[in-house]
Amino acid sequence: MQRTRLYEAFQSIARDLNASLDLKQVLTTLLLKSVEELNVKAGSIRLLGQRGATLHLAAAFGLSASYLEKGTVEVAHRPLDQRGLRERATLAITELTAESGLQYPAEAQREGIRSVLVLPLCAHSTAIGVLRLYSGQVRRFGAEEIAFATAVANLGGVAIENARLHAALRERIDALTEDSNGWFRFLALS
Repeated sequence: MQRTRLYEAFQSIARDLNASLDLKQVLTTLLLKSVEELNVKAGSIRLLGQRGATLHLAAAFGLSASYLEKGTVEVAHRPLDQRGLRERATLAITELTAESGLQYPAEAQREGIRSVLVLPLCAHSTAIGVLRLYSGQVRRFGAEEIAFATAVANLGGVAIENARLHAALRERIDALTEDSNGWFRFLALS
């Protein structure tokens, strides 16, 4: 029964992610649907900076402003994210207080985060960011939940990259249109 529910949820998420090329809409859909379907407290999406050294907050749900503003998220200081990004592997942490690979453990504890699912976001075999899903209680994520979340993250990575490429293309088209209009005005005045 759970497998059927997750399959139907995946179809719904895929349909919603493919319905938009707006980056903000894609991020919001990916995050909110993931949090809802896995019944977790909160979630965040962080995308890699240009040099791949930092993770920048792109979307968040259910987390306090103080937790989100805890400081710069450096990949080198986050072994969990580093491993997930390098190996492109999903990491399920049942008890966060027992984990030593956190950059801000005290802040996570104050936020009431007990378990976390760390999912790499990849596009064309390249890591572009991380989707994190947070549970307020100790939780052992099941194999079907992990498989579902991994599939959603894989689809989400491609949707994010498509939205980014669409935005870059739109900017380029606008610049070319402006340039050609300038030439037409120049030639008309000549």
